[in-house]
Amino acid sequence: MRRSRLGADGSFGPVVLVPELNSPQVDQRPAITHDGKEIFISSNRAGTLGGLDLWVSTRTTTLEAWSPPVNLGFTVNSPFVEIAAAVSSDRETLFFGSDRPGGLGLSDLRSSSSGC
Repeated sequence: MRRSRLGADGSFGPVVLVPELNSPQVDQRPAITHDGKEIFISSNRAGTLGGLDLWVSTRTTTLEAWSPPVNLGFTVNSPFVEIAAAVSSDRETLFFGSDRPGGLGLSDLRSSSSGC
C-alpha cells in the first residue's frame, strides 16, 4: 500500500520552486497526468503563439526533474488564450479553455484528440 506524503495533520510540507518549469513570464494552471510523468501548463513564455499557450513537460520517472516545457503548437494553440489543460484518463483527449473566435462565450471548453 502506498503511503501518503502528507503530514500527520493532513498538511503538505514547505513550498519549493520548480525551476525547470518556470520562466520570467506567466506560468500557471498545472495539470499532471495520473502517472506523474507529464505536466501541462499555461504560459506566455518565449515561443508562445499568442496570449497564453499550452505547454507540456515530461519525465521518465517521478523522481526525475521535468524536461524543458514544449509548446503544443498550432494543432492545439492559437493566437488567442489557451488555459487549464486536463487529460482524459486514457490519455487520448486533451480538454482546455480558449477564448478563440467561434465559441459561445468569453472562454469555451475545447478538446483535441490524439491521432487526429
